[in-house]
Amino acid sequence: MTEIEMFNKLLSKDPTPGEKNRVIRVDNYYKVPGWVFDSSEEFINISYKNIKTRGVSKYDLTGQIIYDILNLGLTNIDQRPKCPVCGKPVEFESFNRGYYSTCKSKSCIAELARQEVTDLWKDEEYCSIQSQSHKDWASIESHRIQMSENSKKMWENEEYRKTQTQSHLIWAAKKENKEQMRRIAINLWKTDEYRQRMEQRAVTSYHGSIKCSKSDSILTYDSRWEKDFIEFCEKTEEIISINRAGLYIEYIDECGIDRMYFPDFLVSLKNNKTLLVEVKSNWMFNEDERTQLKLIAGYNYVLSNNNIDSYIVLIGDDIYTNKSYKTIDSNKLSIKLGII
Repeated sequence: MTEIEMFNKLLSKDPTPGEKNRVIRVDNYYKVPGWVFDSSEEFINISYKNIKTRGVSKYDLTGQIIYDILNLGLTNIDQRPKCPVCGKPVEFESFNRGYYSTCKSKSCIAELARQEVTDLWKDEEYCSIQSQSHKDWASIESHRIQMSENSKKMWENEEYRKTQTQSHLIWAAKKENKEQMRRIAINLWKTDEYRQRMEQRAVTSYHGSIKCSKSDSILTYDSRWEKDFIEFCEKTEEIISINRAGLYIEYIDECGIDRMYFPDFLVSLKNNKTLLVEVKSNWMFNEDERTQLKLIAGYNYVLSNNNIDSYIVLIGDDIYTNKSYKTIDSNKLSIKLGII
């Protein structure tokens, strides 16, 4: 007898098809409804080991089919559980444990685990408990030292680095995760503490920081052009202050996604005017579609903000004497800023 025939045979005897959890476990035995074995008794006590043996030898049944109909309430063999990640059928483990939760491939097991953790962290109570537990553990210095040492050892392993990098790329590629990162960034940049920390941070050889007497703090720069512009402001008498803008402007990018644009500098002049200044490369200004959308958002922001008089975009041709971009043209730059 085929498996489908076995299934339909038992289903045809079922007085309440679709009802679940009709097998009751008592110690090492199961109380199985009597009609399964053509008995007039309400229940028959049968051991786990004998469910399959007794069914196959006498009634052409298996433990899996009994589990399907009595425990899961299936009315069609095609309703058997499938992997929630890839959709493939999953194996039957045992009458005691039921079906496996996935198809058992490593990728599906890992993805299901990530989903379960994600669902857990959506629970505010769980988040609060875990957060407090971590704070308590991390408040002990020996724990922090141990955590740091363990992390360094793991990242020294090339295979671990590759695995973590690939995992991050897969996670970050998902639309919902991109949206989550965007919202986190928006909230971070709304805090003065975070903005100040980001502004004061000196990073890689392409970036750095510079002292400026006309600034409230050490100024960071993201390119040599920005550094040259800061030095120009320092030497120019008509400019009384220059600071990182410390603000963000929301805009919609070329893909229709909400994003944030962070202008470069706020510059105050002796004539009491305040300028919002953006420094861009010639290529980005002329060719990059997203840059154009940012600049439009910058112009619109200044038009609706009474505290800022002008939005100035500086490219290489506005700052330097020639295409080598080495010597600052102070006269041309002053005209662009409106100070002569």
